[in-house]
Amino acid sequence: MRVGGLMTSPECRNGTDRSSEALASRREPDLVINLQGDALRTPPAFVDALIRRMDEEAEALVATPAMRLTSGELRVLMAEEAAGRVGGTTVVTDDRGRALYFSKRLIPHLPTGALDGELSPVELHVGVYAYRPEALERYAATSVGELETLEGLEQLRFLVAGIPVAVVDVETPPFALRELNNPEDLAPIEEALAAAGLE
Repeated sequence: MRVGGLMTSPECRNGTDRSSEALASRREPDLVINLQGDALRTPPAFVDALIRRMDEEAEALVATPAMRLTSGELRVLMAEEAAGRVGGTTVVTDDRGRALYFSKRLIPHLPTGALDGELSPVELHVGVYAYRPEALERYAATSVGELETLEGLEQLRFLVAGIPVAVVDVETPPFALRELNNPEDLAPIEEALAAAGLE
């Protein structure tokens, strides 16, 4: 895959691996932004928010956005999960806005009444990342672990290695911002974008 004008090895497992490999052949930048192909139509404001967070928090090594799901969109993801499909990645954070865990399951548990409001308590992770070079170097030096393998989520390698991941709250856009995880995801993504005038 071509990254920033470079062709990376087919052995790279994910976008973070590709970013790490590309970094090794470039003069060290202050920040690396990783836009992922399955996060279609990621709003530019999400990238701006990541850069601001990294500028404001000098100790942050990795940042990624998450947005609050509407209760209606969460019900769609719940139906997909019940049907055995991956509908998206969710995240829970501590009081400082750092990730506690990412999962392809819907987390946290939702008791009765949790979806009575317009917005749900569930944060949908959006597959865009900002890294400092140190984070990518540590990532490359860390072996793939059981949680990363089970969930299929590269960002868990940071957590397992003790590297905090700053989660940036971003405003929920007026269209369903869904990842392309399954072939059947394409039609609803296209419909949501068309409804928002973003064809």
